[in-house]
Amino acid sequence: FAVAPLTIISAVGLYEMFSRVLKLKKYSTIVLISLLLFGIYSFAYYAASYFYKFPVQYAKEYRSEDKRLVLALKKLESNYNEIYIDNSADVLYSSIAFQSRFSPLEFQRTTIRMKDDSEGFSRVVSFGKYTYIDPENINTNQKFLLVSNEEKPGFRVVEKILYPSRPAVIAKGQEVINFPVEETAYVLLEKN
Repeated sequence: FAVAPLTIISAVGLYEMFSRVLKLKKYSTIVLISLLLFGIYSFAYYAASYFYKFPVQYAKEYRSEDKRLVLALKKLESNYNEIYIDNSADVLYSSIAFQSRFSPLEFQRTTIRMKDDSEGFSRVVSFGKYTYIDPENINTNQKFLLVSNEEKPGFRVVEKILYPSRPAVIAKGQEVINFPVEETAYVLLEKN
């Protein structure tokens, strides 16, 4: 709603600013170089934050390990009839479908959804080999793979996927200690 008016106002303001700077013959070069340097600094700061800082500091929000999870699932899925995904693991079905290039026709054909909630959304319960479930509700005697965000008793860890290591700092008296923090993103578990 406000994007078009704000864009127009910003463009007019930028035009007016450059018009006035160019009228100042004596200082126009210094002001233009200052503005150019500020623009370069702003772009460099944005690029460094977007491509380096945020994917590490906010790896969960960026869902940075979803692709590694899907690649691991694709590698292992032929060994299992069922792949269960722990509801608490926060794995998006769209990440699996997109990253694994799941066929849209197959997805539509095999998807089971819950009833619509009060806002009209329906959660995907299963599609293809993948079923979202609470681990205590799994009722099968076959070998299966479980995707979780933590290790569980009675399961064998097949693969552990970690978020990128991020630096953390603590103060101990007058000493500052720097150490890496590694958090588990997903754990692939097997049960026979």
